[in-house]
Amino acid sequence: MKAGKQKVDIQAAANEARQICACFKVRQASRLITKAYDEAMRPLGLKATQFTMLTAAALSDGRVSLTDLAEKLGMDRSTFSRNLGPLEREGLVELCDDGFGRARAVRLTKTGRERYAEAVPLWRGAQGDLKAALGEEGWTSFHEQMSTAARYA
Repeated sequence: MKAGKQKVDIQAAANEARQICACFKVRQASRLITKAYDEAMRPLGLKATQFTMLTAAALSDGRVSLTDLAEKLGMDRSTFSRNLGPLEREGLVELCDDGFGRARAVRLTKTGRERYAEAVPLWRGAQGDLKAALGEEGWTSFHEQMSTAARYA
């Protein structure tokens, strides 16, 4: 064995990670929650991630640069732009100047606003299902803990 290297019991480490790793748990929960929201949005041909991006576009309304918006969503600019592509091709969003003439921004189109309005009840249904599963106290705790975790990063 080389100096400074310890022998690791792979099975024990994997079991430990599965049981107590915060990243493992958050990613697992994220995938499962996203799957439930995707199912809810399926009738409109939207994915949960697209609903999130449409929400960001609605909130920014062309006044926030793509870079700043991506950062607020915890994404890098290139991933954010790549994920905007399908929404732009569908005519749900459009790129525009950020209002300060410095950068590109995004806003909903008329079609995007209509699709978003159709998606809101489906999103609310998914929210309601998760809230019911967690219970009122669990729901509140979940939001507090996710906000704390996001500030940590």
